[in-house]
Amino acid sequence: MKSFFYYLLLVSILFMSATCKTGDGVVSSKPGFHIGGELAGSSTDSIRLLKWDGIQLMPMVASALTAEKSGKSSFQISTEDLPKGLYFLGTDPQKVRPFIIHNENNLRVDGHLDSIQTLRFPNSPSNTKYEELMNKNQQFQREFQGIIGQYRRAANNPTLKAELDAKIKDLDSRKEQFYQDTKKEEPYFGKIIGLSTYLSYQNNKQGDETEGVYFAKNFMKNVDVTDPIWNNLPQFRQTAQSYAQTLAQVGMSSEDQAVHIDGYLDKIDQSTVAYKSFLLGIALGYSQTKEETNLLKYGELFLGKYAGENQQLEQMLNSKIKKAKNLMVGTVAPEIAQATPDGGQMKLSDLRGKVVLIDFWASWCGPCRRENPNVVKMYQKFKNKGFEIFGVSLDKGKEKWVAAIAKDGLTWPHVSDLKGWGSLAARDYGVTGIPQTFLIDEEGKIIAKNLRGPALEAKLSQIFAN
Repeated sequence: MKSFFYYLLLVSILFMSATCKTGDGVVSSKPGFHIGGELAGSSTDSIRLLKWDGIQLMPMVASALTAEKSGKSSFQISTEDLPKGLYFLGTDPQKVRPFIIHNENNLRVDGHLDSIQTLRFPNSPSNTKYEELMNKNQQFQREFQGIIGQYRRAANNPTLKAELDAKIKDLDSRKEQFYQDTKKEEPYFGKIIGLSTYLSYQNNKQGDETEGVYFAKNFMKNVDVTDPIWNNLPQFRQTAQSYAQTLAQVGMSSEDQAVHIDGYLDKIDQSTVAYKSFLLGIALGYSQTKEETNLLKYGELFLGKYAGENQQLEQMLNSKIKKAKNLMVGTVAPEIAQATPDGGQMKLSDLRGKVVLIDFWASWCGPCRRENPNVVKMYQKFKNKGFEIFGVSLDKGKEKWVAAIAKDGLTWPHVSDLKGWGSLAARDYGVTGIPQTFLIDEEGKIIAKNLRGPALEAKLSQIFAN
């Protein structure tokens, strides 16, 4: 199982704890929580118990590894009673094994120090059950993704669409039953399963509500964000991250998205790990989208509250926020200065005084080439009114780039540094997919993004109405 977060840091001071063990390798049954065992390998001299602090994994206690006659190394860690939740056992920040603490206070560990992620807990029914539930849950997620992928091929195939609708309805039923059964048999695990029990819009929408509204209301329908269990479960951060990332893509305004997010944040005690974890998830989710408004709102809120807790994370968020500010509507578009097809140089600022569509594309991009006739149509309709296009290619080969310009009849200015996805302009504009466009006014300020077809024509008609 992979670790739950990219930013895993260890503090330098680790507290050692001496314990006793019985002859069969099972840790002491004294009050508190105990974990230990004999592990093969000798790649390290200590092993650590870590917990989630809302941002990263933090060490709680460590144990030296003691060589045994069997050739294995033994360790013992004891602490006071720990709250239920997900904890981690590891030898360094990149090598950790998550495990659940539920209703057992003595865990035996088997395995190999060179393969920490595969450590086993043979005397722990709770961990066995937890992994069974997580595997089942992951199967549901894979099945859902497979069906959604097939929907793309069903647009013009009513028979296939009907079959897929039936499959996703059946999947919804099985997911809901799994959640209800788990909640009934073991409420604690039911809460964890509830984090990802999202049922499809197709089969569960109410009236004429849009998919965006349905998603915003139902993605965390089974989650009580005030429950203290989220203080010890990194999955809460993951759920918040998925929520924000998807909200940014469902056609909902920034303001409406924020209403739903603030509704959750307002319910969570701000002094808790759960609040920190949820807010981080929201900020990270938006950092992976083009939703600049809410990235700024929640990214800056997070940085303001938790400055100094993780330098690497702060640098990443600050970089994303800085880039977002540079690309917000109303800001001057970053300069682009690259080579033209004839070997000269041209800058975006050379076109000041005109309304300019910056068009990121490439000769190898099928959607770009299919969109080009619409772009040509817009150019012919508005070029005499002060409209210009500035084509920025993500090609690597000049011949194919120039040939595509000629074949598609793209008679506006073009530039490229022929670095493909390594294009400096693409980096500055946060381009991760093409076609992508930015519309700027006569002063070089961004006035719209990603307009194509009818939407672009409507905006240009509005601009040039007078």
